[in-house]
Parts: sequence; C-alpha cells; structure tokens
Amino acid sequence: MPIQMCSNCGNTVDEGARFCPRCGRLNPGFAAPAAVEYKRCPKCSADNFTFAQICTHCGYPFEKPKRNFTRTCAIGCVGILGLLSLCVCVFAILLILFPSDLAQDEQLTEIPTNATPTVGVKLGQIAPDFALRDSNGRTMSLTGLRGKPIVVNFWASWCGPCRNEMSDLNALYLDASSRQGLIVLAVNTGDKDRAGAESFVQKQGLRFPILWDEENRVNKQYNIRAFPTSFFIDRLGVIRAIRVGSMSRKDMDTRAQLIY
Repeated sequence: MPIQMCSNCGNTVDEGARFCPRCGRLNPGFAAPAAVEYKRCPKCSADNFTFAQICTHCGYPFEKPKRNFTRTCAIGCVGILGLLSLCVCVFAILLILFPSDLAQDEQLTEIPTNATPTVGVKLGQIAPDFALRDSNGRTMSLTGLRGKPIVVNFWASWCGPCRNEMSDLNALYLDASSRQGLIVLAVNTGDKDRAGAESFVQKQGLRFPILWDEENRVNKQYNIRAFPTSFFIDRLGVIRAIRVGSMSRKDMDTRAQLIY
C-alpha cells in the first residue's frame, strides 16, 4: 500500500488515510518516505505505520507497547527516595523557622538563700548586661532597669511563632506594666528587613520597646538557638524562667508570677 509522510510531524501515513494519527493533521497529500515499516490491523487488515496508535482506516486501537517493568520500578524507587529526601529537608527547615512544637521550658521557683548568683544565661544566674538602641534611637541597658521585673524576648519578623505571640505579649505588658512595673524588651536579632519588622510592629500596635540587635551581639551573648526565646528576669536581675518557643497568654502569666 502506498505510504505518505505528514508534512506537520513527519509521521508516515497510508495514502488513503484522512488524517495523521499522531498529530491529527488532515491529509492534503504527503511525500512518500524512502523506507517504512508497517503493521496490519487485526480488524480490517489494513496496513498501518509501525508506531500508529490507531488504525487510520477503521479506528481500531492498537495494543500499547509493554513497559520495561524493571526499569519502571528502578525509576519509581529513585523518585520515591528523592521525594522522601525533599520531605526531610523541608521538615528540618520548618523546625528551624517554626520551633514552637519543640518548645523547651525551664523555671526556677525558689532561689537558695545561701547561693551567690553568678553572671550567665542559665536559671538562677544574673542575666548578662547589654545595651541596645530602640526604634527612637534611645539606648536602653538591662542594668539600667534593675529593680523591675523584665521579660527579654528574642524574635524576628520572619518567624511565624514570634509574630503569633506578640499580641499576647503586648497584652501582658499593658496589664502588668502599671500594676507590677513589668518591662518587656523585644530584641529583634538577625532580621535583615528592619523596615518590614518596623511595619509589623506598627500594625500590631506594640507598646513595649523594640531593641535592634543588628550585629547579633546580644543574640550570641545569650546563646540563642531558636526563635522566639524569652527570659523572665526578677527584680534582682536573676533569671527565673526560660522559654524556647512561642507562648500563650496563660503561659506568660504563669512565668511572670515568678518575677513579680
């Protein structure tokens, strides 16, 4: 049977076919190829190009070629392993950015009367002094606030749990600043987008001081490993509670009672 070639996709088509079975182009007349291989339709016995998916005369669907099972399984296994590796990487990144599910909590309910606290970032130690500028350019130091209960909260604007707990932290400050003299110092550290962080502070209407640790000096001084991390410091400057991870308002109230 004479054979023609589709001018659109190069597929070989029987001369009597009305359309190309590969690309669907109507037959306007094709040039004959030099050599072809073709198969016979089991229904109408018409000859068809070897790779035709349907018979161009009667529309009978030819059996699809069988897949190489070994090769398919190998490719599938590699794909599954790649997907699992990707999931592990994504999970690790989420744990770094959103560590609230791995929250760590330490509290010191009583201080030994015969103990002399040393300076450090552990429970029962005197919180290390630092001095940072707030959004108005005013320098604030920890020792300058000695005699007041203080919450030092390390945060970043890209940290989801940090943003989520800010409204409760602001409510705690508004409730206890006048009655208990509570001071909240929100130390923004490792945040390259200061303008974005300041915009977030304004939208939230945060009333406590925002201090900018732009060189990560205080971050390293307090050995911060995850955001948010909060230190509850009593009137003597002693660290009474440490919270790694976000807090509810109830969590904040419970820890604040230790420093009043």
